[in-house]
Amino acid sequence: MTELTIETVVKQMEELRERVDALEMQRAEEATKHLEIHSTDHAMREALLQFTQEIAARDGLSVELFVSRFHAAIDWHRDRFLRMVEGIDPRLAAQIDQRSLTEIPTDEQPPCILLR
Repeated sequence: MTELTIETVVKQMEELRERVDALEMQRAEEATKHLEIHSTDHAMREALLQFTQEIAARDGLSVELFVSRFHAAIDWHRDRFLRMVEGIDPRLAAQIDQRSLTEIPTDEQPPCILLR
C-alpha cells in the first residue's frame, strides 16, 4: 500500500476529479442524444395528431369525439406494449403501468378513431 502523504492525496484527488469530469462529459453527451431522439419522436407524434385531426375535421367528426377516440387508441397501444414488456419482465411492466384495473383496455383490436 502506498504511503499517504499530502502529495499522494492531492494526486488521487486530481485523478478522481478527471474521472468525474469524464463521466460528466459522457452523461451530458448521452442526455443530448436522448433529448434529440425525444424531440424527434415528439414532433412526429404531434404531426400525426395534427394530420388526423385535420382529416377528422374535414370529415365532420367533432373535436371532442375525435380526442376521446384518439386517447382510447393511445391507451390500447400502450397496453399492448406493456403486455410485451410483461412477457419479458413482469416487475418492470408493473413499475411502468400505474393504471387501475378499470383503466386497462379489454378490446382485442384498437378502437376506430375516424369512423362515425
